[in-house]
Amino acid sequence: MDCNRARDILSEHIDGLLAGEEKNRLLAHLGECAVCAEEARLLASVRDAVRTAPRFRAPEGFAAGVMEKARAGEPVPAGEGAFGWFRAMPLRLKFAEAAAAAFVMALGIYSAGVLSDNLFTDGAENAAPEQPDSSLMASVHPEDLGPVPPESLGDIYLSVKETGNGQ
Repeated sequence: MDCNRARDILSEHIDGLLAGEEKNRLLAHLGECAVCAEEARLLASVRDAVRTAPRFRAPEGFAAGVMEKARAGEPVPAGEGAFGWFRAMPLRLKFAEAAAAAFVMALGIYSAGVLSDNLFTDGAENAAPEQPDSSLMASVHPEDLGPVPPESLGDIYLSVKETGNGQ
């Protein structure tokens, strides 16, 4: 088992939901891989901390008060609710936050182009055209696909392609 698969099923193992051959393979991997074994120990300690955390009860009548306000349709005051923090924020701070978000997005798009070597490079027009993956094309046969449901987008596409009315 590789580390990626082990990480995918580690929570199930910690919760006692993993059984059979997959559990045995995970246990063997944890015996060999110190990184995954440490992650398993960390997850187990988090689980134990959550299980032993003190539990608090809502005050008497809390649920009834919430339901009463919900039925009455009372507006949520500024500063409360899921987005109260945003409503209470000064306008200039909202603009600054929006500008920062736009900058981060632009930086991400630029970085993606630089890292992929497909955007913002000189000589891209001299690059060899990319060849289609013939192994994928050879492995897909139209008879393996099911019928196209009537009036679906696929049906509309095929009828336009067959009649040549795709102007």
